[in-house]
Amino acid sequence: MQTNLIQAPDNALYLSDFMNELPKGILNKKACGVGGSSLAIFSNDSYVVACPTVELILNKQSQHSNIFGIYSGITYEALRDYVSNSPTNYKIFTTYDSLPKTVSWLKSLGINAYSKCKLLVDEYHKILSDYSYRDKAINSLLKESLKFDYYTFLSATPINPKFTPTELVDLDYYEIEWSNLVKKKPDRIKTNKPFQAAVNIIKQYKLGNYSITKNVSGQELVSREAYFFVNSVKAIKDIIENANLLPSEVKIICADSPRNREVLDEFSIGHMSDLNKPFTFITSKSFLGVDIYSDSGIAYVVSNLNRKTTLLDISTDLYQISGRIRNTNNPFKDTICHIYNTGASDMTPEEFKEIVEQKVEDTHQQVDLFNNVSESQKKAILKRFEMDMEDDYSYYNSETNLLEFNNLKKLNEEFNFEIVNEIYRNGLSVREAYIKAGFDVSITQEFLKIEETFFNRLTKYSFKDVLKEYCQLLEEDNDNSRRIQIELLEPDIKDYVSKLGISTVRTLKYIKSSLQSAMYSSCEEVNNAISSSLKKRIEPGVFYRTEDIKQILSEEFSILKVKKSIKANMISDFVPMNYKAKKINGKVVKGYLRC
Repeated sequence: MQTNLIQAPDNALYLSDFMNELPKGILNKKACGVGGSSLAIFSNDSYVVACPTVELILNKQSQHSNIFGIYSGITYEALRDYVSNSPTNYKIFTTYDSLPKTVSWLKSLGINAYSKCKLLVDEYHKILSDYSYRDKAINSLLKESLKFDYYTFLSATPINPKFTPTELVDLDYYEIEWSNLVKKKPDRIKTNKPFQAAVNIIKQYKLGNYSITKNVSGQELVSREAYFFVNSVKAIKDIIENANLLPSEVKIICADSPRNREVLDEFSIGHMSDLNKPFTFITSKSFLGVDIYSDSGIAYVVSNLNRKTTLLDISTDLYQISGRIRNTNNPFKDTICHIYNTGASDMTPEEFKEIVEQKVEDTHQQVDLFNNVSESQKKAILKRFEMDMEDDYSYYNSETNLLEFNNLKKLNEEFNFEIVNEIYRNGLSVREAYIKAGFDVSITQEFLKIEETFFNRLTKYSFKDVLKEYCQLLEEDNDNSRRIQIELLEPDIKDYVSKLGISTVRTLKYIKSSLQSAMYSSCEEVNNAISSSLKKRIEPGVFYRTEDIKQILSEEFSILKVKKSIKANMISDFVPMNYKAKKINGKVVKGYLRC
């Protein structure tokens, strides 16, 4: 990928100081807070801006009155009213998930978004990092983005070339060279208990013993607000409770879901634009793109090897977080304190490489198989995709009705392995990652040995525990309100119990993957596919030995990845058969005859 350098003037602070428009292709702005999306907002062109989170849209709307946001809950009628009042210049911000809907709605209003609007995909590096849990949205985003006549993929922390999605490899690549870019100096605290270290910092704040102070013009300034970036709602609640914080002291920015509301209990979910409080906790919902306004706030990043979702990529997430606080009068705005632990990997790079190679081989086999089976068998296999049961690198193309190799899924897995097993291997590997990301690591790392006990009050909260409680409530036939609460918390639970029964759920030991497999193996699509195939394979009036029937069932189950113990009498569930005993070469042979 060839780089086109754009030199910023010596006194430039924002892109608008030397650029009139965003270039077509990929733009690495190399710094946060330099007005990338502002170029689109103030442009004379109509823009659709695709954002990774709703929080980012709300944050921009709170600062600019000409923006219309499209995300869950926004109606077509509202967009129609906005368009009628802005006939020549649209500034439509939408989530990655809602980009196809946005294009469709504009089309129904007589507007061809592909030609009428320029597209900005903001913080596009999330295409890679978020793929593991929002693959459908990102696949649609990539598909829609490249239909626009003019598009820009923007980030201050672009995707590492070795992980770049195939769709973006051939795009023009631009990079800003800033002459006045100052390297950030992270405060690195390596500790055996990262969450307890965060609790101790909170306690020091409350006692007035601030851990970080700055001397500005002879005056000692102290931080009055702390922003904790912790990518786990359960961990946030644990830290809050261990620190004995009150709702009045805390602001929490995370996805507003039934599960998160249940975990947080009396602590409400807010937005970055809400009034500041002494302690703000932020998940990946707001790690990037949003602006934090605080006169004395400091960013604390907490990474715990025991909660892998909290392990952040230093070249992207950490760099983004270091540029979130916007107040120029805040002496701590460039301060980022990274609290983390390290540990030996449970898998070597060689072992991981072998697993990836095997999955690649399995995927090619699955693709070849799927693309050559009957329509009923395809419907059954696709049921696995609906239930998120696929464990290879395949992707279903609904337009061609074929499976394809999903390289982005493979890249995402390799990216996550590098974070968990290489960056956080030890203190030296963390330091090297900071250097590669362009940070100044001249500040000596602090080592913190903590003896206090950190109480993980929420570690008992698990799918298995909630399912056990749900089954017990059903048997006791009481506390209907709690059952409804659990159904909101884990929507699949009701289906598992109603379709499989409490007895089967218990037999499967409340394990989600086993329940999914049982649901899939008995679903209508699978039964229809097996029945249709067997009716073609098993001829009427022909005697089949028991071992032949088992072999036939084994082959059918293998094609559809059905996990069941095979018994010959199962054949009657799919094809009308009679059990028979027949003499062959003077020996009695047991088997089946199709009716």
